[in-house]
Amino acid sequence: MNNFYINVIQRGNFLLVREIENGKRINKKVKWKPEFYVPTQKTSQFKTLNGTVVSPLSFNSIKDSKEFLENYKEQNHLIYGLNNFQYSYIAEKYEDYINWDIDKILIITLDIEVACENGFPNAQEAIEPLLAITVKNHSNKAIIVWGIGEYKNEKSNVRYIQCENELNLLKQFLEFWTTTAPDVVTGWNTQFFDLPYLCNRISKLLGEEVMHTLSPWGFVGEQHIRQYGKDQQKFNILGISSLDYLDLYRKFTYTNRESYTLNYISEVELGTKKDINPYDTFKEWYTKDYQSFIDYNIKDVELVDALEDKMKLIELALTLAYEAKVNYMDVYSQVRMWDIIIYNFLKTKNIVIPMKSLRIKNAKYEGAYVKEPQTGLHNWVMSFDLNSLYPHLIMQYNISPETMAPEGMGEVNVEKLLGKEVEVPKGKFTVTPNGARFTIEAQGFLPELMEKMYNERVKFKKWTLQAKQKFEETKDKKYLNEISKYNNIQMARKIALNSAYGAIGNQYFRYYDERLATAVTTSGQLSIRWIENKVNDYLNKVLATTDVDYIIAADTDSIYVRFDELVSKVTPKDPVSFLAKIATEKIEPYITKCYEELAEYVNAYQQKMDMAREVIADKGIWTAKKRYILNVYDSEGVRYAEPQIKVMGIEAVKSS
Repeated sequence: MNNFYINVIQRGNFLLVREIENGKRINKKVKWKPEFYVPTQKTSQFKTLNGTVVSPLSFNSIKDSKEFLENYKEQNHLIYGLNNFQYSYIAEKYEDYINWDIDKILIITLDIEVACENGFPNAQEAIEPLLAITVKNHSNKAIIVWGIGEYKNEKSNVRYIQCENELNLLKQFLEFWTTTAPDVVTGWNTQFFDLPYLCNRISKLLGEEVMHTLSPWGFVGEQHIRQYGKDQQKFNILGISSLDYLDLYRKFTYTNRESYTLNYISEVELGTKKDINPYDTFKEWYTKDYQSFIDYNIKDVELVDALEDKMKLIELALTLAYEAKVNYMDVYSQVRMWDIIIYNFLKTKNIVIPMKSLRIKNAKYEGAYVKEPQTGLHNWVMSFDLNSLYPHLIMQYNISPETMAPEGMGEVNVEKLLGKEVEVPKGKFTVTPNGARFTIEAQGFLPELMEKMYNERVKFKKWTLQAKQKFEETKDKKYLNEISKYNNIQMARKIALNSAYGAIGNQYFRYYDERLATAVTTSGQLSIRWIENKVNDYLNKVLATTDVDYIIAADTDSIYVRFDELVSKVTPKDPVSFLAKIATEKIEPYITKCYEELAEYVNAYQQKMDMAREVIADKGIWTAKKRYILNVYDSEGVRYAEPQIKVMGIEAVKSS
C-alpha cells in the first residue's frame, strides 16, 4: 500500500496531519519533539555549510523549542535547524521518494450561485442569499447540486437536492462537507469569490463557530491581501488545500491571455463556452427559468473539471509538492519550495541549515540583458536559445553561499570582460561580472542540486518519449499512465529549476545574498552579449562585411539573427532546409567553441552554456523590446506544412 501525506500543519503544540496510511485516510494530532543544532567540541556526524561541527539539541515540545529560540534570539546565528516543523515531520517520515496516488486524493470542484439584486455580489459583505451550491468529485465525476427551486434532473452523474430555503441549503451542504472532508478544493476564482462568500454567508446565518466546521481541524483562518489591484479577503480552511484553477492557470501555463474569465479560457483551451444567459438580467434568469439556471451552474464545474482532464495543472501542482516535500499550496511560493528542497538535499549529507534572518534588499539590482531591437521588417530570421540559462550559470560559476569568497575582485564588469580587459587569475576561483569570486575546488550545494535535478529532468523526459513510443507501438493503456507520470515529473523539475533564481533573488530566502543574485544576472548578461558579438564577427567574416549588426534582437537567453544577406548570396532552392543545415553544421558548433573560450577566460568551474537553434522564419517584424511577430516554418526541428505565426507582446486582433 502507498503511504503518503495529504496535509501537515503546525498549530500550537501539535502537528495536524492528514495522511493516507495502508490505503486508509486518517487525521491525527502529532506531538512533535523538535531538534536544533549547536556548535560542539565533541565528535558529531552533523556539520554546517561552512564546516562547523554541531550536535543536536532535543526538546520535549514545540512550545519548549520556541521558548529556547526566544531566549537566545540575540545569538540565533549559533543555532541551526528548521523551525517550520511540519516540513521536518514530512522529511523524517518520508525520507525516500513519495509514491503518491492521485486517485486517493479527494479533489472537489466548487461553484456557487448568488442572488443578484444589487449588482455583482460582494464576497466580503455576502448580503445576497445563496441560490445554489454545486460540487464535482474529480475522481468519480459525481456532481451534487443543492438548490432552492424545482429542477428536473436528467443526468446520471448528477444528484439534485432541493432545499426548503437558503438556511436548509447551507445545513445540508455542511453535512456533506464535514463528512466528506475533501483534500483539495478548486474552481474558477474560488479563492476570492466562492470560498469567501460561502464563509462569510455561513458566519452571517449560522454563526462563526459553524463556519469553522468547514475545516477538519475546526479552524478557518482569514486574511486580507492586495492582489490584482484591489483589496481581497481570503480564507484558509485548515487541512484543506485551496488550489484555485484560475491561479494555477496563471502560474503554470506561461501564456498571457487577453481575458481570464472561465468563459474565455474554456473557449481557448476546450473549444466550448459557459451557458449564455437568455434573459436581460441575471435575476430574470434564476426567477423565470430555474432549470437552465442550474444547468449553467453545473456547466461551470464541468468546465473546470474538463480543464483539469486536459491540462492536469492540479496533478502538476501535486507533483511539485511531493517532489519538494511541501504542502500543496506551497507550490505558489518559490521561496518556501526551494527552502525545503535545499533542506532535504542537505539533510542527506548531514549538513544542517542556518536559522532564517531577514536581510535588507538594496535598490533594484541589475537584471537580464535586453537589446534595443532593430525595428521593422526582417527576412530570414533564425533564433538561438540558451538551455535553462540561470540554472546552468549557477553550475558554470559554482554559485553557492558557501563557495563565495569573502573578498571580491574589484574593477570587474560585463563590458570589461567582453573586451577581455580583466586578467582573471588561473587559480582557485572563477569570477562573475559583479566581481564575486567562487571557488572551483569543490562543487557547491546549489550547483550540485541544480545539476542533479537537471539530469533527472532529462532522464524523465527520455522516459516520457520512450513510453509514448511504446504506446504508439502497442496501444496498451498502461503506457498512458507512464506518459502522464513521467511528463509531470519532468515538468515539475523544469518549473522548480526555472523558479530557483526567483528564490535566490528574494530577500526572504534563507540564503539570500545580493552578490549571489547579481552574480547570476550579470553572468547571464555576459553570456548573451558575448555570443551576440561572436555571431556578428562570424557573419561579417563570412559575408565580407564590416561592422554590420546581424543580431536583430537579444533577450535574456536568446538571440534573433538575420540571415537574409546569406540567403540572397547563396539563393538556395529550399531556404528553410538550407538554414537548418547551416545552424546545425556551422553556427551551433561555432557557438559552442565561443562559449568554451569564455569559460576558459573566466576560469569557470565547468562550461555549461548550451545554445541551440529554435525557429526559422521567412519574415519577422519587431516594434519594440519583447514585441515581435515571426512567420515560422520550423521550430526546433519540427517542420510545418503551413507556416505558424509566433506573436510575442503584441495583442492579436480579435476576429469573428
